[in-house]
Amino acid sequence: MAEIETTRADIRALTGVHLYHNYMSNCSQRVSLALREKGVDYTSHHIDLQRQENLTDAFVALNPNKVVPVLVHDGRTYVESNDIIDYIDKAFEGPRLIPDDPQIVALTEALLSASAALQDTIKFLTYEFLMKPISLKSARKNNALEAEEVDSDRHRFLTEFLAPGGFTKDRITAEAAALSAAFDMLEHRLTDMPWLSGATYGLADISWFPNLRRAKMMRYPLERHPALAAWFERASKRASIKASILQTEQLAPRMFMAAYSRYRALRGTSISAYLGASG
Repeated sequence: MAEIETTRADIRALTGVHLYHNYMSNCSQRVSLALREKGVDYTSHHIDLQRQENLTDAFVALNPNKVVPVLVHDGRTYVESNDIIDYIDKAFEGPRLIPDDPQIVALTEALLSASAALQDTIKFLTYEFLMKPISLKSARKNNALEAEEVDSDRHRFLTEFLAPGGFTKDRITAEAAALSAAFDMLEHRLTDMPWLSGATYGLADISWFPNLRRAKMMRYPLERHPALAAWFERASKRASIKASILQTEQLAPRMFMAAYSRYRALRGTSISAYLGASG
């Protein structure tokens, strides 16, 4: 459980559940989805990432990592989305999202770790295939590179992103392959199970759904993984997913992502162009 000490007295004085998040952030989406599944009422605090509200002194005092989501529960602060959803399942009443079965617990923990490990790939591919023009404009306008500590992960990422020509073809191909390999792993899991968590929907499904949603937005050919595609369609019908993700994503960025993804597809430079032939 990733609990941190905030320096903000106003945060420590909060009561109830507060979620600092962004509606388009896949990490934020899994937390709001877990809260919805557990039936937890919470206060929403939207953080505008394009305006770099996550880099303000007030937010950095809340989370020095400068990322969303952040969950505050009765003045205690939690970060890292997969740790947060595990905390939500244990701290609140409602349907258990991890059954009391050691084998399922171990499997779920492995799938949550795999989801967390894929986050850098999801971020990379999102910048490349969904947000490249607007992210370039925002980063240059706000001197984003100068705002980061030299040799930090984000400084290295922005240096590569802002370089003439952007990310290299080899790097894009490697990240696309990493996403495909992760989906192959999920496909194998789903060959004889309806849900990633086993017989019933649970934390593993909650953790992975936003990643699949993001891949679909960038026109990843999910037909390469038929069992995973069927899982995605089943999950998309859940009321919790409709309410916490599908109906809350902001219209303007969603439309921009759809338009840019279509533009890349028409130019033959979508994510499909960087994937090897389907086996």
